[in-house]
Amino acid sequence: MANQQSNSGNPSVDYEYRRKKNAEDMRMQVTSFMLMIFLTLVAFIAVAGDFDKYFVVPFILLLAVVQLIFQLYYFMHMSHKGHEAPALFFVLWCTCCIYHSISICNDCLDLKKKVSRLAGFFVVLGYLEGRV
Repeated sequence: MANQQSNSGNPSVDYEYRRKKNAEDMRMQVTSFMLMIFLTLVAFIAVAGDFDKYFVVPFILLLAVVQLIFQLYYFMHMSHKGHEAPALFFVLWCTCCIYHSISICNDCLDLKKKVSRLAGFFVVLGYLEGRV
């Protein structure tokens, strides 16, 4: 129950509680920061090593997602009490962005296919007319 607030009316008890809570939060932030530095070093080692690019790219993307979660949860204070609604809206926003990004990429791929077919049609048409 680290997220409960003490309001005993006694200033020295409240001060001690806040001091203990702040020390715990700082310890979690430093631990998270050190873990993110370690993940960054692992990513650099993966790139510098002789690994296949089909392993390195997804691996780095996975490390990026893990670091994003740490950033949001600890440094953006999503772990604190009362931040459930903003966290929910952020997750919904990310879900919509991912959905629309995939939709746009699919539309672009379909457009490339249509353009290449159309270009092929004009090449064949020019060939039939004797221009090519």
